[in-house]
Amino acid sequence: AFRLFSSHFLDDSAMSRSNEELVLWMCEIPHMSGVFALGSFANRVTFCSQQSRAFNLVQALFLTSRLGKGSRVAIVGGGLAGLT
Repeated sequence: AFRLFSSHFLDDSAMSRSNEELVLWMCEIPHMSGVFALGSFANRVTFCSQQSRAFNLVQALFLTSRLGKGSRVAIVGGGLAGLT
């Protein structure tokens, strides 16, 4: 499991979620189920930080059964996270 977020950024409903659900909650675009954005407002834009965000999102999708073997994924944008 992984920890990405500091508790002072999260409300009470977010604090009761699993780490995987929290990643999805933070990345999913409101009112667009299944559409996620990575690092749009991030301060850290290093190769490592962008790649970590991409890996964390994919891991969260797998662990919550929203993505499985043979699933298709569309990536819009060619940043480092998208290329990962």
